[in-house]
Amino acid sequence: MGNLFTILDVGLSGLFAHQAATQVAANNIANATTEGYSRQRLELETRFGQITPQGIFGRGVQIDNVRRIRDFLLDVAFRNQTQTLGRAEAEALFFSRVEDLILEPSSLSLNQGMADFFNAFQVLANNPESSAARQAVVSAAQAMSDTFNFIATELDNLRTEANGQIIAVVDDVNSITAQIADLNQQILSQEAAGAVANNLRDRRDLLLDELSQIIGIRMIETANGNINVSSAGISLVQGSSAISLTTVANPALDPVRNDLVEIQVGSSGIVLTPAGGTLAGLLNARDIHIPGVLTDLNTLAAGIITEVNNLHSTGFGLNGSTGNNFFAGTNAFDIAVDSVVSGNLNNIAASQSADPLATGNNLNALALAQLREALVMSGGTATFNNFFEGAIADLGTQAEFTQRNLRNSEVIVQGINRRRLEVSSVSIDEEAANLLRFQRAFEASARVIRTVDELLQTIIFDMGV
Repeated sequence: MGNLFTILDVGLSGLFAHQAATQVAANNIANATTEGYSRQRLELETRFGQITPQGIFGRGVQIDNVRRIRDFLLDVAFRNQTQTLGRAEAEALFFSRVEDLILEPSSLSLNQGMADFFNAFQVLANNPESSAARQAVVSAAQAMSDTFNFIATELDNLRTEANGQIIAVVDDVNSITAQIADLNQQILSQEAAGAVANNLRDRRDLLLDELSQIIGIRMIETANGNINVSSAGISLVQGSSAISLTTVANPALDPVRNDLVEIQVGSSGIVLTPAGGTLAGLLNARDIHIPGVLTDLNTLAAGIITEVNNLHSTGFGLNGSTGNNFFAGTNAFDIAVDSVVSGNLNNIAASQSADPLATGNNLNALALAQLREALVMSGGTATFNNFFEGAIADLGTQAEFTQRNLRNSEVIVQGINRRRLEVSSVSIDEEAANLLRFQRAFEASARVIRTVDELLQTIIFDMGV
């Protein structure tokens, strides 16, 4: 069996171990509200015993390491879901903005503007010689045109806004991946001696959480503690190296404008198309959702321009003029009342008679008013109103689908994060209980040391050794 000095060493080992455990608990309490902090636990292990003829006697305790309490599988599940959440949030925001622009149903809506326009021709048909009725037609037409112009311009502005956000978010991605690569290097250096860089790993995990919501990522942790990150099969972080993304304007994305950017990997020319995260949502909004609404809007405007002009150009004005278009422009961006009509109300072709004395002829005005119910859209299967309501219904369906995805993703992310926090967050009550336990163990170890000291004094002074 060991001597008194061996027992003294056992007591000291317990004293140091529980002092260290108290320090870890104190650090947990101090960081209870620190974002991204994972609670830590001191791992203790028994020292190798002393082998004697009488048996193996324990030699105390030693510190193995300070372990970070974290569930890697929950982290992976959380980041997989935040990718879906990030995309849904970005798409839902733009759908909300688009719906605000359409203003359906509303007295200021495009649907109401079209109704007012065709109603104005009906009123003109009742009194084709009335200057007031002719002015009302022009005013209603201009109001409808202005609504088309406004919605189209604002939708295009939304695309510009999404494009600018894509550029800014790519900068954020580059900043985060650079920090992750730097932390990989720091972790590798600190852990080379066998210690675990808990605080650095917490910082890296917090950055990975942020990155996963911005861009869909996959992660692989290597044997040396580094985490390699990729997106859409393209490496973003490899050890201590980060690969920067760039945004490059590509006119092929839209023949009408040349400022829309695509995401490329460095200067390689390789295009990265993220499957998840905010970037995926912004790209979908800019390249799919908003252009889809614009296409429907332009189709509707072009249909009205064509059908109204076809009828109007065959009619006759009060001054006998004919062959005049009512509308200028080709789509929702540039539809406007033709200057020939707005400049001279007598050029409005309400009549189908070439006789200059037949000023009361209203057949063309009636035909123009009846265009409202004509099956002239979607290959002759829908009215203007049917087409527009169908487009609004499609928009509403997509918006509701996105909102449902958003709600579902929020619930799933909150659930996974709650389980993550149950594992890794600091419980003040638990740490307080640990402190009391460590205090008692520390006091007991100190008592062992005092006892050994008393025994040594007995041997030295009382026995005269």
